[in-house]
Amino acid sequence: MHFFLMILSVSVSILAASSPRTAEWNYTSRTDTPEGWGNARLSLSSDIKTPDGKPSLEFVPEYNREEQEWPAHLRFPARTELLKGAKAVEVTFWIKGDADTQVAVRVTSSRATHYSATRTYDLTGDWQKIEFKSDITGQIGGRWLSAPRLLLEKARAGQRFFIGPVTFKATP
Repeated sequence: MHFFLMILSVSVSILAASSPRTAEWNYTSRTDTPEGWGNARLSLSSDIKTPDGKPSLEFVPEYNREEQEWPAHLRFPARTELLKGAKAVEVTFWIKGDADTQVAVRVTSSRATHYSATRTYDLTGDWQKIEFKSDITGQIGGRWLSAPRLLLEKARAGQRFFIGPVTFKATP
């Protein structure tokens, strides 16, 4: 019986180690908000909700894209352990922005080293659900990562972007 319990215990540990690991930013507390970079204003928007009724984050660049070295972007910080042993990542969120703009999505280290491919999505002016999936392509290191990093391409000063809660999943 003791041998059976030992095997059961090892099996449960293996299953737990191979389960997807997730993180969510739902804007309900200060720790559930991303870091805004690239001279942009970031605020919770209580009056603008996603199509599924969730709160949104308003992101307003203060400069045109061509006036800066890097596009205005959001970093959703997480500990690197979230990616240890993962082979792929998934990021899901709602976004609304002007039709002539884009959002680029990728997973990076805190120093912007890429762990996944970068995918760019054209915005339509209406709410869009983004479902980004990518294999892990880089060596995982350091203590922090951006899970994800959202870059607002072609953004102009004063444009308003709304981003719904972000869900990140790392799968073995």
